[in-house]
Amino acid sequence: LACTMPRTRRQRVMEAAVTAVLPGPCWEVVLAHMSARAIMCLRAASRGGAEVTAGLLEEQVATICMIGVRIWNAATGETEVVFDHFLDEMCGASISADGRRVVVVHEASDVEVYDPRTWQRVSSTADVDSYVLSCALSDDGRRVVTGWGDAMARVHDAETGELSLELRGHAAAVSFCSFSPDHRRVLTVGDDRRAILFDATTGDRLRTFANDDWFDSCGFSRSGELVATAGDVSLCLWETATGRLALRLEHDEETLRSFALSPDASRLGTTGSWLGEDIKIQDAATGRVVLAIGGGHYGLVDDCAFSPDARRFVTAGQDGVLRFWDASDGSSLGAVLHAAPIRICDFLLPQPRPSNSRRPGPPNLAKRRSRHGKRRNLPAHPAYPL
Repeated sequence: LACTMPRTRRQRVMEAAVTAVLPGPCWEVVLAHMSARAIMCLRAASRGGAEVTAGLLEEQVATICMIGVRIWNAATGETEVVFDHFLDEMCGASISADGRRVVVVHEASDVEVYDPRTWQRVSSTADVDSYVLSCALSDDGRRVVTGWGDAMARVHDAETGELSLELRGHAAAVSFCSFSPDHRRVLTVGDDRRAILFDATTGDRLRTFANDDWFDSCGFSRSGELVATAGDVSLCLWETATGRLALRLEHDEETLRSFALSPDASRLGTTGSWLGEDIKIQDAATGRVVLAIGGGHYGLVDDCAFSPDARRFVTAGQDGVLRFWDASDGSSLGAVLHAAPIRICDFLLPQPRPSNSRRPGPPNLAKRRSRHGKRRNLPAHPAYPL
């Protein structure tokens, strides 16, 4: 109803509605962006409120949903980058840590890299006689790794689309892949119940991680000292250097939807399948539940991430809500309302911004294609399938 009103009245109605449901004593900063159909509500108790806001000022959060990519200012809720790319045949996507490149994977085995700020396609890969299952961008956005049904992973140059490496070692389809934060290694998991660590320069196999569990997701800690693998019944943390299993957490089938390691790898965040009631932060050394967060979402929670300083935890749900939590006590810091279910979320690494920089204007809408995307399961940092 509010969206049919004139802008000024619409904004007053939404601000009044949001303010009415916020408990006191607290202060609110409500910012309505009707063009993006987003509302940012920053809430904090009177005690410590300024500290919460100051901590968010220099951070950005990227989200990927069925209608495209958004990069948000984490302090104000303002959309800094809007990339509307509708893909009805999209089966995977990933965004670089600096937010400057997005890779999109199609069911037709096309892999395309875009600049989300200009909406221009940077490159596309050559035809491969197989089907693609997953993709990941290196943190610097210069290389793309993809997992394929022919039991291989392939590394391409993100700027030219040229094939750099073919990573062999799996006996079945490669269902997930990820770059290490230093871009020197690639981790893959396959339907053969193995995770393999490769040298991203030579393609040599460095280490194999395996037990009796199925793996369909993987990721690195920010230091690269730990790797994580997850599947239907377990989530495992492994020492990268030795291959030793450091932690194994069992869970019921289909109850784990996403996981994220804190930057110092001391905590592990997970989301379950119980309509937003199963969000946990656990000790990464013992598996002990440090914090249980209930509520806040009215649908399945498909992704989660820690902020670079590990003080905030963000969750993304199929209800279209991106919610910020205090990682120490589980209190809600605010939420962004999306126009569509959010499949992927992550904090971007802080990037310097020139004082005279300007946000790019809208591209020529007549030149872009319109499709819709669909999702695969178990997203994990730093790249997630849809």
